[in-house]
Formats: sequence, structure tokens, C-alpha cells
Amino acid sequence: MKALVLLMLTFATPALAQSTVERIAMHDLDMSQRSDINRFNHRVSVAIDALCGAPSAFDPAGQRTIAACRQEAQAQVDAQMRQFAQRPIETAEIKLRK
Repeated sequence: MKALVLLMLTFATPALAQSTVERIAMHDLDMSQRSDINRFNHRVSVAIDALCGAPSAFDPAGQRTIAACRQEAQAQVDAQMRQFAQRPIETAEIKLRK
């Protein structure tokens, strides 16, 4: 029984063990190329997963927290990409903060 509870807590709190900053490298991408845009989108998805964790079917409140984290992280990416559209890219990465 203790093992089951520990297992459930492990899956219920993945976001607590994660980093508070994730970086998405862009220096090797040409954002005018469809393949590089797809590569960038994949990197964003991986970074958001690392930052926010994965939802657990056993923790509805945790699912909401993770969904909110993912939404906020995507908003951060969108805001930084808008800035890049308005001026030359000075850094070669997007930073996500939790």
C-alpha cells in the first residue's frame, strides 16, 4: 500500500521536481524554412514538457496546474517570438520561466 501511495505521489507532483528555467536554442535554425519551424516547435514542446511536467490521471488538481503552466509557457514563447519579429534576434534562445 505504501508503495502505491509513493508511486501516485511521484506521478502527481512531476512539476515540483522540474527546472524553473528552460532554454530553447534557435542559433541553428532558419525560421524561413518550414523544416526548421517544425524543429523549433518540437523544441518548444519538449521545453514545456520539461518545465511543467506531465499530467497524472490520479491528480485532477495537478492536471489543472500543469495545464495552466503549459498555457503560460506557450504565452511566454509567443511573446518572445513577437519581439523577434520586431527586431533582429540578439540571442539564440527562448527562455521559459516557471
